[in-house]
Amino acid sequence: MHVPLLPAHSPFFLSWGRLNSVQDLGIPEWRPQSQQYVCFDDKTGQIFSIGPSIEDGYSFIEVTYSEIEPIKTLKEKMTDYVVVYNRKEKQFKLKKNIILQEQDFYQKISSFAPKQEYDVMLTIDKSAKKCYINTDEELLEIMKKTNVDLRKQITFSFTKKDDPHVLYNMKTFDIDSSKKQEFKIKGKFDIYTNSDMARCVYKEI
Repeated sequence: MHVPLLPAHSPFFLSWGRLNSVQDLGIPEWRPQSQQYVCFDDKTGQIFSIGPSIEDGYSFIEVTYSEIEPIKTLKEKMTDYVVVYNRKEKQFKLKKNIILQEQDFYQKISSFAPKQEYDVMLTIDKSAKKCYINTDEELLEIMKKTNVDLRKQITFSFTKKDDPHVLYNMKTFDIDSSKKQEFKIKGKFDIYTNSDMARCVYKEI
């Protein structure tokens, strides 16, 4: 069978040397047809899996392919990302994590300032020698809608002022509970939390 050759100036002729991608042939880039999910640890935001299936024992969010494309194409690592609560958009979002060092896992929280937005407020009642938390109702509602376990716990570490290596005490709370716990620390201290998903503050009364 004789196959005629196309001249180089033909509009149908494309040199392989100039072929950079399948888009040059007019073939659309492949995109997954199924819904994609990010399964994550609801305590730390650490990602467990990304794909069309939902893993048992993990919270999850739906994502678009464009959000996970850098990970799926191996341009970036899954460990470079976490899931965090975006207060402005009122939902959990996939976010690139620029804090990769293990020592940054516990984050120092600040004293509450007037009109400051927060997700979890730790209140320290020194006269009653008690402490407790209040979680923003908006966050609790979002957690329900995005399958985040409301039995999740959050831990606060009380350390010596300006020296996080001297630990005074630790308090763990259920995030949806305002149950009070004993507080007997005297003098000045700093507070750290193990949650980078919720914006935490504290106040003394």
